[in-house]
Amino acid sequence: MVPLHSMCAYGEPRMRISKRFRDAIENEPADQPDYVWLEYAVCALGKAPCGWAGWIIGAAFKKTVERHATSTGDRLLPADYTQNCPACRAAHEGGGTLFRTGCARRLEASANQEPPWKPGVDYTVDDGDIEYV
Repeated sequence: MVPLHSMCAYGEPRMRISKRFRDAIENEPADQPDYVWLEYAVCALGKAPCGWAGWIIGAAFKKTVERHATSTGDRLLPADYTQNCPACRAAHEGGGTLFRTGCARRLEASANQEPPWKPGVDYTVDDGDIEYV
């Protein structure tokens, strides 16, 4: 069971979420990555790039016995693989397009899966911040 507190900024209104997403929110996904590639990208392409630079998911993989049609043979998991800038896509339709620099790091799951953010310490917790409608 996933903890039901969100990472809302202090003072944000209560979140109203459709009941059809309840299972996806409250239960951990069955397929969790064994390793993830992060890539350093810059919002430098398109009509109005903002210049944002940071790490994005390049690929998330699950090791399996069967071989899959990927360069590693491992199963590619669903993630946000778009080239859209996370900073400016909300500011205008589509936002800028990311240029992936070629700087990449493979990260493997640690035995310690303690969440990096502590509720009530790193962010404000309101036990009633999710309302299913």
